[in-house]
Amino acid sequence: ADRGRWGPAVEAFLDAEVRGMGPAATPDLENAYRRLRGSLAGLEAMRARERARVEDERLQQLVTGALSERLPTLPYPTRTGPPLDRSAIAGRQAVVAVWDGACSGCAGYGERLRSLASELRQRGESLIGVWLGPDPAAAGPVAGFPVLVPPDPKEARGRLGIERLPALLVVDAGGRIRFRWSGPEAAPPPARDILVQVDHLRQRSATGPAGTGPESP
Repeated sequence: ADRGRWGPAVEAFLDAEVRGMGPAATPDLENAYRRLRGSLAGLEAMRARERARVEDERLQQLVTGALSERLPTLPYPTRTGPPLDRSAIAGRQAVVAVWDGACSGCAGYGERLRSLASELRQRGESLIGVWLGPDPAAAGPVAGFPVLVPPDPKEARGRLGIERLPALLVVDAGGRIRFRWSGPEAAPPPARDILVQVDHLRQRSATGPAGTGPESP
C-alpha cells in the first residue's frame, strides 16, 4: 500500500481480514480497494469468494493427518441400562463425548449434544456419552444417546487419554480414534466439522485407500 501497489494490497488486506484480523483489517482493505477500483462496488462479492475458498481449504485440512489410535474398551454401565462395549459400535463410525460437572463449557453439555446425536442417527451412526462426574444424575437431562458412568472417572479419563474436558472423539468403523477435540475446541460441540469427518471416514471405508474396497482395520 505504501508503494501504491493497490492490487497486491487488496489481496493482502483481504487475506488478513478473512483469516483472523477481522474488522481490524477492514479500513485498510476498503481504502486499498477504493484506490484500486474507484469505489467499494464488488468488494462484498470478493469477500464471499475468499471466505468460501478459505473454508474449503480448512475443510480439506480437517480430513488430512488423521489420528489412528485404538479406542480402548469401555466396559462401563450406562445411566439407564447394561454396560456398552466397543462391540456395540463395531463396523460403523461413532462419536464419543466425554464431560463432567466441573470443566469450563461442561454445563448443560449433554443437552447441547442432542442435535449432533440426531444428525448422527440419520447417518446410521452413534453418539456415546461418557460422564466423569461423581454423581450420574448431575449429567443433567440427556436424550437420544447412551451415557456411560465409569465407577472410577480418573481411570476412565486415563484410559481414553483425555487431558482437557469436554472432549469429543470421532471413531472410525475399525475402532480407531481418528479425530479428537478437547477443552474450548469441544465446547460448544463443533457439529459441522464432526459430520464432515464422519462422512469422510464413511467414504474412505467404502472405497478403500485406492478405491478398491473397504479399508482394512
